[in-house]
Amino acid sequence: MKNKIKSEENQINNIAKKLNTALNSHGDAEMAKRFLMAGYKQDGYGVPESSAINGSFAFEGEQGYYVEDSNGKQIGKKVFLETVRKMEEFFKRRAKRLDKPIKYIVKTGIGGQHTPFQGISDVFQVINVETGKISGEYELGKDFEVSMAQVVRGLNINWDQIAVIPSSKSGSTDETMMVFVEIFYVLLKHQAIKDGINGEQFAVIVLDALHEVNFIDGKEQPGNDLFKVDMGRFKTDSLVTLIFNKAKTLGVSREQVKNIFAKVLGNMFFETTDRIEESRLSAFIHNSGLDKDLGDDVPGFGAMFDNVGGRWTGDLHMMVFLAYYGLDTEKYWKIRKTGIVKVREGTHTGNKIGNKILDEGITDIALVIPDEFFWFGKSIEQNFNESIWQNGFSNLVAVSGSQWDAQKKHYANNPKRLIINMSNARIPANSFNVFKIDAPDFSKLDNQGLAEAFAELFTTFYGMTNTVGISLIVRVLNQAGYTTDDVNLNDVDNPATKIVQQNLYLRQPYVELGKSLLEKRLKDLQEKEASNPGAIEAEFERIKQLARVRKLETNIKGLDAPFPSMLQNEHDLFCNIRDIICKASEFAKANERKFVPFIYLEGDKFYNLRDYLISLGIEWVMQGTGDQHISYQQVLAQPQKYLPFIISFVSEKPLSGRPAVGFAKGYLDNISPHMVRDFFAEASYRALTELRASELGKDNCLGLFLRMIDSNKNIDMLKQAAKQAAANLAQPQDYQGIF
Repeated sequence: MKNKIKSEENQINNIAKKLNTALNSHGDAEMAKRFLMAGYKQDGYGVPESSAINGSFAFEGEQGYYVEDSNGKQIGKKVFLETVRKMEEFFKRRAKRLDKPIKYIVKTGIGGQHTPFQGISDVFQVINVETGKISGEYELGKDFEVSMAQVVRGLNINWDQIAVIPSSKSGSTDETMMVFVEIFYVLLKHQAIKDGINGEQFAVIVLDALHEVNFIDGKEQPGNDLFKVDMGRFKTDSLVTLIFNKAKTLGVSREQVKNIFAKVLGNMFFETTDRIEESRLSAFIHNSGLDKDLGDDVPGFGAMFDNVGGRWTGDLHMMVFLAYYGLDTEKYWKIRKTGIVKVREGTHTGNKIGNKILDEGITDIALVIPDEFFWFGKSIEQNFNESIWQNGFSNLVAVSGSQWDAQKKHYANNPKRLIINMSNARIPANSFNVFKIDAPDFSKLDNQGLAEAFAELFTTFYGMTNTVGISLIVRVLNQAGYTTDDVNLNDVDNPATKIVQQNLYLRQPYVELGKSLLEKRLKDLQEKEASNPGAIEAEFERIKQLARVRKLETNIKGLDAPFPSMLQNEHDLFCNIRDIICKASEFAKANERKFVPFIYLEGDKFYNLRDYLISLGIEWVMQGTGDQHISYQQVLAQPQKYLPFIISFVSEKPLSGRPAVGFAKGYLDNISPHMVRDFFAEASYRALTELRASELGKDNCLGLFLRMIDSNKNIDMLKQAAKQAAANLAQPQDYQGIF
């Protein structure tokens, strides 16, 4: 037995070492290309040659904040400190330029480019209420002009005191860049108004001009040519001049156009690579001539690493706070580095939690956190669930301390269900399997103390996920008759390597699975619109009609009939929804599945609904489109454990679509964010019930998809239906289930 344990330890250390070693194709250019391909049914790692696959824990290679060169020089540290320095200079430069400080920072990002950032922001906000606001934005369907105006009024600031940080490696992530374009439009509008110009018309002219520059006969320009103002077409190669020419009817001068761009874009810091061929944000500045026209008002740039996936980017997001509050960056980095060394040695608290999960065969985890840490909890929920989806996986759910009483019934007296408690909730060890994390009293820390506490927390939870992920790889290798000695990560054709790659916790092969369905549908719709104007509007009207009659789709036998369109009686509709929730919940329980409402709705409407459902005892409630980039990866990888109930709230008065301007893809041209959100909801359902079902079988990939009109009445109806369903399930009645 001791020899077996020792062998497993050696294999864990061996595969960890290989993941932390820089890739080397040994001159095979085709193999080097394959290293980069990590998507669905691809055989690479998403990492370039000369970098280690596990960038969050690597000390060698060209990428990662903790890598060293062959002489032991801390090149990763240099990048980290330099990026924070550039950000700090950016905030100081803008304050001096505007003669007033930046007070409102908005970062646009989705999935891992949002959750850690929002998690840090919410906690810093507790002790920095008077100094300003820092927030992440990711929601499709949100009215950003209204929400941003509320913050501007609340802080008593001007629109030019807003800084925007779009976070996207490629500058083309659809949701991120749709949100960015909305915010760009709002800022252009209000800055123009401040200068005495018709702001709405000016902002429209800018977006229309960008569309004209980047699209010829409906086709998007090649990547390297995006944002190039063609002298032959426009008689200028300057975007500022082009906008001036198109905006002359507004009585605007070229200097005014330049000044508006200087204030709007000058207040931006692009988290992307500053290479035209790799980032559309970089192309926007350099191909358009804005770098020359704006001079000192050109946006700042801070690159991201290819081998540090979004869900591992706590360090990247902490940079904003280190820079904005002028904190000790090197001290933060040293705490992280010290912790990473311990994780690699196997002696960190994160290793202990990970080994507990593995040794005890934990199936479900509640991460109980202080209420202010909910988004931090979501970032760990993402980090774990998006990484741990292999056989032997566990499901982690973030639970606010104030909601623990409604959730504890799911974990009591069940040794396979673990509670990681970093809150003040008293959870007795005689009734629960508990791992207590001794966290400091965050309300008593200053900004530097908070940054250092986050450094420890990121290491703990990233270390936990890393520990579980590596061990699951070793297990599946051994089950297939291999050891880690058989693995050569530099050869993706090696059979043992294939097993590692197919179970690699640093990949997320199913996250974008539904995206292919969405893209095809939108491309087809754009073709119809080109030949038959009005097709987009007609399609959205069709979707609204389905929502008006509360159309249900499901592949569960007995629930496959749609909601009858003749049901107009509100009570009958209420009973219909209640019974669906009852029957689906019963089915999930009988088949040892977790019932998961997956709700496509934005803002406080979603948060209030989610909190209400959790208060009823529903174990896990996800949000589209955010969670579709997060935990839905685990649902698609292991669908037999879940029964997702996807609910799309469709707006009767959708936000207008914007022209495709070179950031989000051309197939989103003039598509409402509300429509995209609904398309994502349907794509998530079909990715499960069609694409995954074709691989794993229909009986393993079950779900429900309901459309409803986005109204207070319908949201309240869903709440009350869920409440009555919960009561019925708690006290079984003489009611005929269909399963």
